This record gives sequence, C-alpha cells and structure tokens, in this order.
Amino acid sequence: MNSTHRALSPPRAPRRPHRNKETFQCLTDAALMRMCHRAGIKRVAAHIYNTLRYDIVRDHLLTPIMRDAVILATLAQRHTITLADMQLALRRHRHVIYGFGTR
Repeated sequence: MNSTHRALSPPRAPRRPHRNKETFQCLTDAALMRMCHRAGIKRVAAHIYNTLRYDIVRDHLLTPIMRDAVILATLAQRHTITLADMQLALRRHRHVIYGFGTR
C-alpha cells in the first residue's frame, strides 16, 4: 500500500471576476443636474439621467477636455483648475464658449 496521503483542504468557492463600477456610473444625478442647470435646462425627467450619463462617457466628451485642463493646471504648478484652464482647453478642442470675452 502506498502511503502518499495528502491532507484535503476544504473546497473553495469558485472565483468571480472582479467587476469595477461601469465608467458611466461615476457621474451622479446631482452632477448631471448641475451641468444641466449650467446649460440653462430647468427640469430633467428621471429616465434621461442614464441616457445622459451613457452619452457623455461613451462619446468621450469630457475626457480629453478635462485632461487638457489638468495638464494646464499642472504646468502652472497649481492643484486647482481655474476658469482660464477650462477656457484654454475648450478653445483647443474648438468648442465655442460664449460670455467670456478675451482682452
């Protein structure tokens, strides 16, 4: 009789893949409402939030603009993104922003 006996460990539960929160869930309803108010929209229906969230992130609308604004603030050795940083980033991406005159 061969006496190569291994101690049996208790069975493990199968591993589930680690799921991160979907990228478009990072924008809260309040944040979307603030952006809508800034754009002049007074009311937003409840079912519109997910559509807005998905469209903003899927189209990568904010990512390159915010990346440029962060780079501009970093180059100026600041931790706060200012209005001027956002204006330059928007101008670089050819988005017209009215109401902020340049002198």
